[in-house]
Amino acid sequence: MKVRLTYTPSIIQKPTIAEVILESKAKININRANIGPISGEMIIDIPEDKYNRVVQLFKDKGLKVSLLYQPIMRDDSRCIQCGVCTSVCPVETFRIEKDWSISLETDRCIQCGVCTSVCPTAALTLSEGEI
Repeated sequence: MKVRLTYTPSIIQKPTIAEVILESKAKININRANIGPISGEMIIDIPEDKYNRVVQLFKDKGLKVSLLYQPIMRDDSRCIQCGVCTSVCPVETFRIEKDWSISLETDRCIQCGVCTSVCPTAALTLSEGEI
């Protein structure tokens, strides 16, 4: 399950990821991280069987945790099926099908935002997610 972790200045310098992995014994995959000296954000994947425990541990350590039910959304009424998104996505969230339509595998999205910045019709938006 994909979640967004938001760090605050009080915890940015602490090894929270390592602590949660050790305490929960969960294999956590970091999809994307943007960590600075006073704040940060990560998109991570948590195994479903460890999800509740891991989320609680992160919350207990002071991180804001948001579940990304659908990391990226497409407005089909605006999408012109141009395929620009397929050429820029680093994780192949978009795919050109045999009928030339563009399919979307939302579970692959790491919310880098590249596709939303190049979409000529602004048909793509990133989800905020909440728990």
